[in-house]
Amino acid sequence: MQGRLFSIACVVAVFSGCAESPPSPPLSVAAQPPLGKGFDSAKSGSIAGDVDWVGAVVPRVAPFRSIPTPFSDQPPMPARDYANPNSPVIDPASGAVGSAVVFLRSVDPERSRPWDLEPARVELVDQRIEVHQGTHRGPVGFVRVGDAIEIVSRDSLFHSIQGRGASFFARTMPTPDEVRTRTLSKPGVVELQSGAGYFWMRGYLLVADHPYHVHADARGKFLLKDVPAGEYDLVAWHPDWRVSRSVRNPDSARIQQVTYREPIQASRRVVVEAGKTTSSRLELSSR
Repeated sequence: MQGRLFSIACVVAVFSGCAESPPSPPLSVAAQPPLGKGFDSAKSGSIAGDVDWVGAVVPRVAPFRSIPTPFSDQPPMPARDYANPNSPVIDPASGAVGSAVVFLRSVDPERSRPWDLEPARVELVDQRIEVHQGTHRGPVGFVRVGDAIEIVSRDSLFHSIQGRGASFFARTMPTPDEVRTRTLSKPGVVELQSGAGYFWMRGYLLVADHPYHVHADARGKFLLKDVPAGEYDLVAWHPDWRVSRSVRNPDSARIQQVTYREPIQASRRVVVEAGKTTSSRLELSSR
């Protein structure tokens, strides 16, 4: 059955326009945007704050219901629930959004501190997409423009992972623990999804030319350090969990891909002064 499933998945991937793209040549360090050349810690400050949910009702997100191998033409295995990967983590008492990310816009790379974020590695685990970055495990990670990411499957199932948005690619993952790579050369959001029918799988890579990106903690708190003095847009970002469109297999009528609504964002203008910490509160809402 496994070999048959492998063949079916490969055929579907090819005919859906998801055939594996050739490896992208890695960018040299010299080709990356200049970063940190004019950084001066004495002329830098910090931004600290909270990300909170606005609204009387905390969203309740239902799981997806599917058989484990939607592309298979074998007698279907029993269906099971798969968690929506974009479900927000919100403290019902305080409204703190523990699953948000926060970043800055309008940062001059030359005045930025050097890139000091851990490399991001994408792992496919139990039919989920996990981005591993330092001690963080979750659906969202941060990558410097021009850097390569590692992609590896820990499942015995056939996987194919697709990148959409700021980078368009596909990588087949037929063998567990085999590392594949992809260089991300354009800034923006890369949405990761399955090309093997596991429609519920999602991950996100925020590709940027500066390191001022951070995950809020379980209490919704964040801290951006060593920010050059100046004025910036401070942004809270969260992928939307609501499905705007579903695509079904015309033969089996099973869902084979879903499209989520645009990510939820909130922003405000902040001023950073040297040697000081600017406090700010960001509010997210499903409106």
